[in-house]
Amino acid sequence: PLDDVLAGEDIAEELEEFRRMAEGFVAAAAGEGDTGGAAAGRSIDDLIRSGDICRFLPPTFEPRSLRRTTAEIRKAKSDQIRDVISAKARKRNGKAPRHWASHVPETNVVEIGGMEIRRRPYRPPVDGRQRPPHETSAEEEELVNATDEEILAKVKDAQEERQEEKEQKEEEPQQQQSEPCVVDVADLPVMTLADVFPAQEVDSGDACVMVDTIGGIESLANEVDASVEIAAAHRRAGPPRADDRVRPDSLVAETAWGLDCEWKPARVSGRDHPVSTLQLATRRRSFLVDLQTLCRQRVGDDSIPPTEAEGRLSDALGRLLSDPDVAVVGFGIGQDIAKLAASYPHLSCFRLFESVVDLEPLAKTVRPHAPRHYMSSLAKAAAIVLRRRLDKSQQCSDWGRRPLSAEQVEYALLDAAVLPLLLGEMTSGENNPILERYEGYFLRKHPQLVSSWRLTFLDHEWIEKSTQMKEAYRVENGSVKKGLSLFYARQTWPTGACAPGAVEKVPLDEQREPRNSEKKTEKSDTKKDSRAAARRVRSQKSMIRLSTLPADLASLPTSGSFLGYKKDDCVHCMLERDVVTSLSEDQYLGFNRRGGIIEMANVWLLFINFGAGKVIKRFQNTFLGNGKNITFSVNPAKELDWSMLNSISASTTDHNDPDEGAPTEGLSKRLFLFIRPSANSEFLFCGECSCVGLKQIDNGFVNLVLELVDFLALTQGRDKDDASAYSTLIVQHKQNLAAMESLVSLRI
Repeated sequence: PLDDVLAGEDIAEELEEFRRMAEGFVAAAAGEGDTGGAAAGRSIDDLIRSGDICRFLPPTFEPRSLRRTTAEIRKAKSDQIRDVISAKARKRNGKAPRHWASHVPETNVVEIGGMEIRRRPYRPPVDGRQRPPHETSAEEEELVNATDEEILAKVKDAQEERQEEKEQKEEEPQQQQSEPCVVDVADLPVMTLADVFPAQEVDSGDACVMVDTIGGIESLANEVDASVEIAAAHRRAGPPRADDRVRPDSLVAETAWGLDCEWKPARVSGRDHPVSTLQLATRRRSFLVDLQTLCRQRVGDDSIPPTEAEGRLSDALGRLLSDPDVAVVGFGIGQDIAKLAASYPHLSCFRLFESVVDLEPLAKTVRPHAPRHYMSSLAKAAAIVLRRRLDKSQQCSDWGRRPLSAEQVEYALLDAAVLPLLLGEMTSGENNPILERYEGYFLRKHPQLVSSWRLTFLDHEWIEKSTQMKEAYRVENGSVKKGLSLFYARQTWPTGACAPGAVEKVPLDEQREPRNSEKKTEKSDTKKDSRAAARRVRSQKSMIRLSTLPADLASLPTSGSFLGYKKDDCVHCMLERDVVTSLSEDQYLGFNRRGGIIEMANVWLLFINFGAGKVIKRFQNTFLGNGKNITFSVNPAKELDWSMLNSISASTTDHNDPDEGAPTEGLSKRLFLFIRPSANSEFLFCGECSCVGLKQIDNGFVNLVLELVDFLALTQGRDKDDASAYSTLIVQHKQNLAAMESLVSLRI
């Protein structure tokens, strides 16, 4: 054939048409006597072969190469039909399908242990009906037989409908926002302390307190004690609950303290200065704590005992910052917390913050439709929420100079005083439909907005001996940081949840070698950038599918051992060492690094990330009983999950009791489990497991009940009185579930 579409039929038709046209031109020229003897006694084929036929053809015509081919016309018509059907489906179902159903599986039902698991189609057809993709609907048949004019008219109508839907979606966010996204800050009045506190108290000096002496520390301590007592009285007076920490947003804002810090700006790159002033404020008073005057700076050792003034200040601040009933509010407060701890490591008050509210993520949560930089600074938030302009002219002034100027003092006091006011306005719910539906308990329904912080100082010499900074210590729910030449571990978790474990040293033989062996890097890319960089590197290499490689079952890792933070570390431990070392620089192992199931030639690797204090409703992975059994959620709509279910079904040979699920003695591929409490923790190898039961839940997922074969080895600690890592993880997970359910699941 001459082509793949019509097998040369279209070209044959063109040649026959050209022959008839040539005969007509030759006959017309002979009739007019203008042949010049060229056509006398000669056939059309002879004229074409000799080229004399050109004397009888017109001088100009449209060549074949400029006309649309049949394949192009067919493709254009198919695209138009697709657009029309997609537009109609979008109008009928409320949203546009992203793609067509690629295929229909051979079977949608598997039987495991006498129980049928039905698979839902992963990509439903555009018209919502269960039909194979080769079947043609009535709408498609009508469009196939339609003329070009009718199709163009339908396409135009579909485009107009899409444009109307797009305009409606663009108007929806504007209707939900009660305030305009654009505010002319220059036209707003400048904010002063009189806008926050009564003017009489500001003039008399009662609303603003300078803490640079023992007397100032006592005034601050009295205000802290009064605030703590008020918060405790409100908790006692409230209705009895499973968790007495649950409080309405109005009470949180009423008892909250604003926190802000100032330090001397660094004029030279790489140089950093400790905190000079700490500002704290309630809805009644604002305090400027002169840390540079009261405390020693750059001590560099957290074991040095404090002086009398430092001890009194640390006791007062410790009662405030460690009370979970009193929220500490800031804007980008994480930087201030880390800076305070690194500046004064010998003051224990800056090592634990029990209830922290950062207004920056809160603003993004209460106004999700706002532009990205809508309230990215304290000045923008004050302008949008309070309709006042903060004067930031003193922000980069010399805060190490003493005495402070009157402008610096007012600027520092105002920055802290405005924070509790902003918290109250942001969570009030007035003219905001997002907040109104929570009925005054927005912060309780979003526990990630109220967090606890713990900072632990680390051994500098041990970090220097380690392969890299982040490998020296095992930090649960946190990481190792460096500030003011000090190393510290920063841990965060939702307030009210179970606190993470203490920081532990990682032995040198268990630490991973740095990827760049020539130079240790103290600052790495963010998680998103590192993943993108890894994908770019892999795209330039050749892939070896992991599903074709067998696991080395003769030299498996010890059950209960930590293998690493990434799935690649776990996979390398399952492969033969010769396979890993034989990989060249231009090769990589191909498998889904984002999924919970990884297939190898002879085993299935299952990964569970329980989350740090989060109740994940979609994946109901949890421990059963004493931890010997674990539920593992599987989505039958996904190809890999469905393949594993088929493998279990096909390999099951014995069915003891249908109600007890499916035993797995006949599995051709064995199951191995890896778990970790959060994304910031290492994977714990739990060894081999077997499927002893299953249950299909409402959302289409299937919960497999896995039984750990090496359960006794997992629960045995190194010493008789020492709990194993697996047992500790079970206790922490159950405590997190209980705490989060009391914070999230309870309804008023």
